[in-house]
Amino acid sequence: MLTIVQPIGIRISGIQSLETAKVAIKNKAGIAFVFDKKSPKYIDPLKASKISEVLSKDISTIGIFNDPSDEELTYCLNKIDLSGIQLNGNESKDRVEFIKLWFSYYPLEAHLEVGQSLPPKYKKRRRFKRGIIKAISVNTKKDLEKIPIYENIADGLLYDTSNSEIIDWSMFKEIYKWENPLSENYSGKEILPRFYGIISGKFNEENIMPALKTGAKSIDISSGLENEMGEISTEKIHSLFKYLHKNELLRGW
Repeated sequence: MLTIVQPIGIRISGIQSLETAKVAIKNKAGIAFVFDKKSPKYIDPLKASKISEVLSKDISTIGIFNDPSDEELTYCLNKIDLSGIQLNGNESKDRVEFIKLWFSYYPLEAHLEVGQSLPPKYKKRRRFKRGIIKAISVNTKKDLEKIPIYENIADGLLYDTSNSEIIDWSMFKEIYKWENPLSENYSGKEILPRFYGIISGKFNEENIMPALKTGAKSIDISSGLENEMGEISTEKIHSLFKYLHKNELLRGW
């Protein structure tokens, strides 16, 4: 049976240089910076800000954190105005909810102490919502039971398969199931929030197709594009996008 694969959006995480960022954006990929100091992909928020400032203002930039404190998030957001915050740690439902409440629109005058003004970087308070993404490590189908904990709290979910050597991609079938409202067999069911989850993994042009066939709209890639030094390779980025363009599988962010 023929499987139709819809165009998807690609995000490259772990950007550490302007050159890599430019290559990613030239290929219509989203980018993400890692602000977890324990990660080899860590980048200082000030350096990330300088990279971001060179890029188009229309480019969305995500910041990846691991159990961040309020101070860490505040410091980072005072350096770079991120489009979204991704939480990769063991954040509880309440913690994710608090971060969404407090940092989705940061900076706001309401968040400041008496006599404190907005950081110099901000000429005015943030008008548009900053998305909050919760990452869930997925090795087996049982891991998907974590979804209900966060799906009505976080703005989006990321299913991280990078720690698993073998993934049964069929387990994502129900997550991305969608009924066409124009179909004669439409049951009237609404699209679940989890439909918008991102799949993350060690992808390249040789192994990405099974993930695309799940119905996911977005794919996050980092380690699958590394060179021998553990750095994201611009050559591998070009190779992946050459494959995606050739097969008309790419959707811009």
